[in-house]
Amino acid sequence: MDNKYCIQIIWVLYQFVYLCLVFPFYCFSLFVRPRKERWIFGAQRGHAFSDNAKHLFLYVHEKSDVTAAWITRNQSIVEDLKSKGYRAYYFYSLAGLYYCMSSSVAVVTHMGNNMRGDLPFFALNRKASIVQLWHGIPLKKIGFDDKLFSQKKHLPFVQFIKEKAYGLFPYASRIQSPSAVLSLSIESKKLFSSAFRVSEKNIFVTGYPRNDLIYQNMMPTCLSTSKKVIFMPTFRGCEGASLDPLSDFKFQTTIFDEILEKNDLDLYIKLHPFNFPSSDLIKQIVDANHIHFLVCEDIHEIINQFDVLITDYSSIFFDYLLMDRPIIFTPFDHETYLSKDRELYYDYDKVTPGPKAYDWVQVIELLVDIDKIYSKYKLVVPEKFDFSSSEGFGVRF
Repeated sequence: MDNKYCIQIIWVLYQFVYLCLVFPFYCFSLFVRPRKERWIFGAQRGHAFSDNAKHLFLYVHEKSDVTAAWITRNQSIVEDLKSKGYRAYYFYSLAGLYYCMSSSVAVVTHMGNNMRGDLPFFALNRKASIVQLWHGIPLKKIGFDDKLFSQKKHLPFVQFIKEKAYGLFPYASRIQSPSAVLSLSIESKKLFSSAFRVSEKNIFVTGYPRNDLIYQNMMPTCLSTSKKVIFMPTFRGCEGASLDPLSDFKFQTTIFDEILEKNDLDLYIKLHPFNFPSSDLIKQIVDANHIHFLVCEDIHEIINQFDVLITDYSSIFFDYLLMDRPIIFTPFDHETYLSKDRELYYDYDKVTPGPKAYDWVQVIELLVDIDKIYSKYKLVVPEKFDFSSSEGFGVRF
């Protein structure tokens, strides 16, 4: 048998054993009555205190009578939150599992199965509502709309075994059926309805809790002084995969470092939370003076500190547009990405309001002249804007 089959079958069997081991907790949860005032929150597969769930958690804790608890796989997060007066539990602790069983609402930001979910769904009360906040306006196809990334995970035979095995456990895929989904617009509401197979009446157009933070911490852009530039590529490969978005696209560390210094620029590289830098990438950056790795749990707490965003297919650019600052788009591998990683919901060129670079030489050229280039894409709001009109706001190309 091919090694690829063996690895995938072992992984499916591993998940099957896991689902068997947690079955008693599911059974016990059937006899627990959920409390209306008790909510649980989780994010990023349970590994971080961040994103929309974090900011809604803080709001609910401070502004309502709801008893909110954060559930995480990271013990240091538990200790930190408790030291600040918040309620938090370790993912597999008895107290945390009981809190899941007795909560009426579960708030999450990702999909994923029981082994890699934001919360221990095997212990979630069957009467509890699951609120899916998600973590961005979808540019890439997600959920059930994603036929490329999700299907390439498993070979057909292995996928068949997985589906049959999961069918034995009512809690195995519960996260895939949220009770409510948060959306930012009518347009994304339609996409979420398809991606999560949820009726549009259960999708609520509000705004993202994390974006409230951007408005609260809004700082003026300093385009005439030293600029801080952040590069945030999208998620690639599988969770935990290493990533080097520089080497294959003409990145010359020494030369670029000198150009950045000459032009009062500092470049910060922030990889997706599910990727980590390759050893080659680390070696390239370690001796640079104006190129840095950025490690932070919640980028939305500091995104307002950056004058320019560089990204490829990440939905972070939708959030960054709220500050009306320059964005450089880097579809270095556009065709390859679409055929091997993810399909997109939209025509990339039509929804990305900024200059395009196809290697790092072009990126540096754009950065050096960003003040002039930005004027072509800056949001233009008429002095006498009629908010009752359907016209007005627009990006000038």
